[in-house]
Amino acid sequence: MLSMTRVCYDRENNELDKPLLEYYEGIPGEYLDYMMATFPQNRLAQWLNCLQFSEKMLRKFPELELKKGYVFSHHNMDNLHPDHPIQYAHAWLEDEAGLKIDPTVLQFSLMGELHYVESGAPTGKCMGCGDLMFDNEYVYCGKCEWSVPDE
Repeated sequence: MLSMTRVCYDRENNELDKPLLEYYEGIPGEYLDYMMATFPQNRLAQWLNCLQFSEKMLRKFPELELKKGYVFSHHNMDNLHPDHPIQYAHAWLEDEAGLKIDPTVLQFSLMGELHYVESGAPTGKCMGCGDLMFDNEYVYCGKCEWSVPDE
């Protein structure tokens, strides 16, 4: 039995209470065993290594598909505005059924429930709300209160 240290912040209960293993819930055993044996199970050691770790795991499991985009959480303590959660560029893997297999999910362990969005590389950030922008030539995203509607 794998013993994991509790380091995750539960914002609603204002306490540390989510075991790290829950972040890997639903991942098939062979993938989970590989991730536990190969990658550090420490959020700081995983930080900024998502593409590197995902590509390494893809070489071992070519049936998986590499996805690139961003993640966000409405429960992230760093969000400045509830309608515009901070987005983090990210890479992860998915199986043929769409199950997300994220070897660096622990780097987001303080954010709460994650939402994954596949997209191309971001081309900038909105000057108003900070959202990532994709193929946008303007300085504002067009969705936030800072954007000026076209007239």
